Amino acid sequence: MYIHFKYQNCYLTLYGNNTICLMTDQWEDKQENPEDTKGYYFPVQKITTEEKLKENIENLLNQFNSKQ
Repeated sequence: MYIHFKYQNCYLTLYGNNTICLMTDQWEDKQENPEDTKGYYFPVQKITTEEKLKENIENLLNQFNSKQ
């Protein structure tokens, strides 16, 4: 099971293994990460508030943007 969603015009997917991954446009594929073959992602198990979720997503997007 997975859930697709957009945040600040970026495509993300919440996967059944409790990770959120940054995706390419229209959720075609995981966004490639030169430092990790699994792409850009983070685990959500310990996230308990909406603010923490937003913070983690923004950190992920900053990490991606710094590599561009």
